[in-house]
Amino acid sequence: MASTTKELAFKGDPETGVSSKDITISHNPNISARLYLPNLPQNQIQKLPILVYFHGGVFCIESAFSLHAHSYLNWLVSEAQVVAVSVEYRLAQRTYFLFDVEQMADFVAVELEKGQPKGEDFEKTLEYKAWDFVYPSAPGGLDNPMLNPVGEVELFEVEGEEHCYHLRSETETENVKKLLKRLASFLV
Repeated sequence: MASTTKELAFKGDPETGVSSKDITISHNPNISARLYLPNLPQNQIQKLPILVYFHGGVFCIESAFSLHAHSYLNWLVSEAQVVAVSVEYRLAQRTYFLFDVEQMADFVAVELEKGQPKGEDFEKTLEYKAWDFVYPSAPGGLDNPMLNPVGEVELFEVEGEEHCYHLRSETETENVKKLLKRLASFLV
C-alpha cells in the first residue's frame, strides 16, 4: 500500500536544530505559512503540541517570513519542543478593510462629540459601541470571548528590557533565554 503521507523538504537551522518549510495553504484567498519542526531523534514517534503564531507588527509591518519572526520561532520551537505554524496574513495598507473606514471614522467622531457620559468609563463605552459596529452579529454580544476574555492574567516582566527585545536580539541573551523558558513552560 502506498503511503499517503507527503514528505516535505525542510531546511534546518544549525544553531537550534529546528527545521522550517514555507507552504501555501490556499491560492484563493492567498494564504501561506511557515512550518517549524523541533529536532527530534529519527525513530522517536510522539505527538507534539501545535503553536499557531501570528507575527506582530500591528497588522502593518513584518511578515511570517521575516528574519525576526524566523529567529524567534526557531528558538521557541527548540525550547518548547512544539510544532509551530507561522501564518502570513494580509497587512492593513495592502488590502481592503472588512468595513468601510469612512463609516468607522464618522462613528468615532460622533461618539467623541457626545462627550463622556457622567459616571461611565468613556473608553470602555466607545469600545463596546465600536464592537457592535464592527461585529454586530457577534455570538454572545459584549460577552464574546474575543472582546471580553475570561481568565486570570499573570504578568511577566524582564527589568531593563524594551518592547520586543526578544525579537530584536542578535544573540540569545540571558533575558531572552528567561523569556523563552517561561513561554515554553506555558505551551507544554
